Formats: sequence, C-alpha cells, structure tokens
Amino acid sequence: MLKKDFQSFKIAGLIAVLAASLTLIQGCGVTDSGNSNEFVVPFEIVVPVSSLGGGRYNVSSASISASFPDRENATSYTFVVVAEDGTKSEPFTRRKHQLNIHNGVVRHGYMFDTPTFYFDVNQETKDALVKQLTEELQPRMHQYKELEVTVNE
Repeated sequence: MLKKDFQSFKIAGLIAVLAASLTLIQGCGVTDSGNSNEFVVPFEIVVPVSSLGGGRYNVSSASISASFPDRENATSYTFVVVAEDGTKSEPFTRRKHQLNIHNGVVRHGYMFDTPTFYFDVNQETKDALVKQLTEELQPRMHQYKELEVTVNE
C-alpha cells in the first residue's frame, strides 16, 4: 500500500516508549474542576514524527495519549480513564519516575500492537503514514474520551 521508499522495523515496546519521549509535545487541553489538584484532559491520537531535514522524516507507531503540564510539587498522579459512555476505570497511581515527562509536560498514553518505525521517508509517505496510523486507532477512541488527573503532593 505504501511506497517502497521506507523501511519498517518492529522493535521492543521499551524502545517505543523512548522514541515517544523524544517527540515534540502538542498543546495540552486541561479542563479545571475547581480543585487545583484535580483536572481533566482529553485523549488524542498522537503519531510521532521527527524531521530529518531535506524533506525526510521518521515516523513511529501511533498512541492514544493525554497530556498536561507537570506540577513541580507533585510526587505522583492518580489517573482515571473515562470512556465516551461515562464508564470509568479503577483509579491507578503513577510516581513521576514511572511517567513520560518531557519539556515539563506529562504524557500518559496507550500504544497498541507491535511498535513500528518508518525511517527516512519522504513527505508524501509521511502524510500517508500519519493518516493510516490515525485511522487505525480511531475505532478505539470511544474507550478513551478523557483522563481524570489528581495531583498527589
């Protein structure tokens, strides 16, 4: 389906987490609940793309992620995933060293299937990959509407 001008590599999940931490962080849509230590952020589909210059790119597996500014006073965060129908997960807590924090932004996300990387692709292929990877995750978005966050000090 995609042009032959890229190589696909399947690499262990640990490397995928590392690659995701090196991506540029997009804007954070934080909704305040009235309590400064409790807030809600939306989930979004994120396809990490890094520019190599000269119209060449690296693209890696998409994830469903929620992002928010890190709080310096936080020792950990407690999360609850909320689905479109209002169903909520059990609360779970992560200490800061267990989270993906880059440039002062916490990103909590879910990656599905085997991590895949596309190295040194052109603009056309990059655009096709972003579209394809986004479309593949779209059917799961009803399970990930928003993330309730509690800051633990």
